[in-house]
Amino acid sequence: MKYRGYAVLDIETTGLDYRDNEMTQFAVVHLDRDGNFEGSFDRFVKIDREEVPEKIVELTGITKKDTDTGVSKRKAKRMLKKLLKNRILVIQNAAFDLSYIETITGKGYNFLDIQCFSLHQHPDLKANLKAQADRFGFEFEHHKATDDAMVTAKIFNEYSKVFDTDEFINYLIVRKSRPMRRVPLNTEKIDIMVAGEFSSILRTGE
Repeated sequence: MKYRGYAVLDIETTGLDYRDNEMTQFAVVHLDRDGNFEGSFDRFVKIDREEVPEKIVELTGITKKDTDTGVSKRKAKRMLKKLLKNRILVIQNAAFDLSYIETITGKGYNFLDIQCFSLHQHPDLKANLKAQADRFGFEFEHHKATDDAMVTAKIFNEYSKVFDTDEFINYLIVRKSRPMRRVPLNTEKIDIMVAGEFSSILRTGE
């Protein structure tokens, strides 16, 4: 697979369902093919609704005033398409972020979901971003897109020392407790995890 490197992505939104909510912020960290830092970029995004839901403000600190300073959705689309072009996306919980990104940009992306590495390495432990960061000793301010993207990049580089990451491209793990609302366009394999065991439920092209 030919690619320039990695685009580590994190977004903040007004809610969990991409069909009824909007992206409020995105952050992208570029890594070269060896995992070396190349640069980072982030923006708030203007939203149509009158206010950011109170529970989201409490979680992320992002207010309507912040989003009012952001770029338009049209400009966010142009920026994202440029920032993500010819790169493999690295994401924590890829199905969630890609439900927004693919809807906004109108295209699919090759991706790596770092929670898959976590679930293979520690199937009985939590696989959320904070739990993974804690295991590696990385401190960060959670639910801030730039901080989340930066710590995701650091965690990815740690997993790269253990796994052949190319084997995990376009691969997802589903847990019954956290069903996906949407399957990313380029998904090649989905495993369902039950009691620490994995079994394939989807292989495209077969």
